[in-house]
Amino acid sequence: MAECPGVYQLSSMRDGGLARVRIPGGHLTADQFRTVARLAETCGNGLIDLTNRANIQIRGLKFAETEKITNALQDCELLCIDPDADRIRNITASPLAGYDDTENIDVTDLVRQLDEALQLTALMSKLSPKFAFVIDGGGRCSLSDVGHDIGFYAGRDQGVFAVSLAGRSTNYTITEAQLVTFSLAAIEYVVRSCETRMASLVAARNAETVLKEIATSAALGVTSDTSAIPTAHILPLGPHEGE
Repeated sequence: MAECPGVYQLSSMRDGGLARVRIPGGHLTADQFRTVARLAETCGNGLIDLTNRANIQIRGLKFAETEKITNALQDCELLCIDPDADRIRNITASPLAGYDDTENIDVTDLVRQLDEALQLTALMSKLSPKFAFVIDGGGRCSLSDVGHDIGFYAGRDQGVFAVSLAGRSTNYTITEAQLVTFSLAAIEYVVRSCETRMASLVAARNAETVLKEIATSAALGVTSDTSAIPTAHILPLGPHEGE
């Protein structure tokens, strides 16, 4: 299988072609899900996988149907026009975002804003297709154990996010309004450093140094505030008392 499957170039598997459809934030409309189901039934073997980052894989596809698949996914807004950008729309958010009454902030709109910005960024082709974002609004389902290049975790103060780079937490926070700008500046920083992932930069310089350099390059004010850093709350699978 390819390093990180996409849609424009199907990955060859034993059961045929495999397309990984990016679902930033993990939210689908009913019409979008119907499109995926129809493609799985008419172009594949009827099997659909759900990945651990809430993306979807359609299995057993016929390679001759690639154009039909891409057109259908573009029509329902599940696939962007730029093949390079599409493979790096890796944005993980809580599956309960917008529905969890204990979350600090509903990140649904932030995910949409970041996704739209990433699709317009020419530098995306320079990054590894595994480059990933996490936006955690807090609440019942923590994303603290989800791997990422750039992670944002809603703090106790409304509209404030603690920032993590390559899985390394920092004492610095940014505001909700700065999140997309910081993300784009971070991508530029990685590319300018001739890297494709954040991990090597953090290993060489440490996360807080890298964060401050990114913020400076984008003229963003960041705040050092350990009190704003959220406490992980992991929701186990299964029934929960009172729910």
